[in-house]
Amino acid sequence: MSRILVLLLSSTALLASSFTYSRTNTDNSVIEEEGNVHIVWQSPKKYRDIRPANESRRGFQKRVFAQFDEKLELLAKALPDGYVMKLTVSDLDLAGEVFPNGNVGGSLALGSFNRVGNGIDIRIVERAYVPRINFSYSIVNQQGEPVFEGVEKLKDAGFLDTRLGRTRAEAFEHEKNMLERWFERDIAPRFSN
Repeated sequence: MSRILVLLLSSTALLASSFTYSRTNTDNSVIEEEGNVHIVWQSPKKYRDIRPANESRRGFQKRVFAQFDEKLELLAKALPDGYVMKLTVSDLDLAGEVFPNGNVGGSLALGSFNRVGNGIDIRIVERAYVPRINFSYSIVNQQGEPVFEGVEKLKDAGFLDTRLGRTRAEAFEHEKNMLERWFERDIAPRFSN
């Protein structure tokens, strides 16, 4: 019996070590550290728009954070070995707007809505609801010393004009594209030879 318990505990520890390290602070910030990216999602309950359309808030928030973590980890591969990108996200506003209980239809531009009445929340993505993200960041070297740092307030008013939105359907594609452009414009050139 004790061998089975030890094996079970060892297997559980091994499985847990393969996932992103995540914890919640007393101010409800979510801290995630994976590879060479460390992200603090500072007080996400105060974010402008991280509302789900058709799933639980907690599940949606976890999915959003996991998608952003994955994208930033991919971008951070361009950093030199041993360097870490640290971000503290202070606000997030996803592309689109969630309308409760199917309260959509008519002309959104004029503010007239026809009640569909199906009881399902829906996210409408159009030009008026641009994606935004505010964060501070630092890139640290192998010794843990900041190489450079900054504060960003990104928004993409032309997010629907890119080819991206018409060619593939990826979760949070507009926000990921905005982060990718920031990284390629402001971070990657500092390390090109």
